[in-house]
Amino acid sequence: MDQFAAALGKRGHALLLDCGTLEYRAVPFPDEIFIAVIDSGEHRSLAHTPYNQRRREAEAGQPNRRRHVDSEIARVHAFVEALELRDFEQLGRLLKESHKSLRDDFEVSTPHVDALVEKAWAAHGCFGARIMGAGFGGSILALIERGTEGLLAAAVSRPVIVCSTADGAFAETGNGGIAA
Repeated sequence: MDQFAAALGKRGHALLLDCGTLEYRAVPFPDEIFIAVIDSGEHRSLAHTPYNQRRREAEAGQPNRRRHVDSEIARVHAFVEALELRDFEQLGRLLKESHKSLRDDFEVSTPHVDALVEKAWAAHGCFGARIMGAGFGGSILALIERGTEGLLAAAVSRPVIVCSTADGAFAETGNGGIAA
């Protein structure tokens, strides 16, 4: 997914990617909100976590793991719809549901990460937050109102990196060409 975003990203848009078919499309991303990234300070090597076991369990149809995968796919589509409707409250609810599913069904969160996510949820201007990536530490993603990044940093007592959408290495240019 990261490689697709780096190659095909489009300024002012999120990238919807179907990892099964590799079909993708750009989805307008509102100017009023930022994606904030918070390093939890909990570092890990995925080789030393049960992540691969969780993946195998999901592929084998273990109920909780499968429920997470299926509900997360549905949330992604609902998230795209909420982006298109500019429904920031719904975006936040979906991020919160995603974190709860990652915590309870996929079991890849940690108590430290859960505490940071809950502090982010309580921050003024934060619509929602969740653990990022494969879990077991790492970073948290929060969706915030533009201009509230300082409030989020104070709430979680951690530095906050604010991200903006950007053109990828192979983004189409306005003249029908490719920017590289």
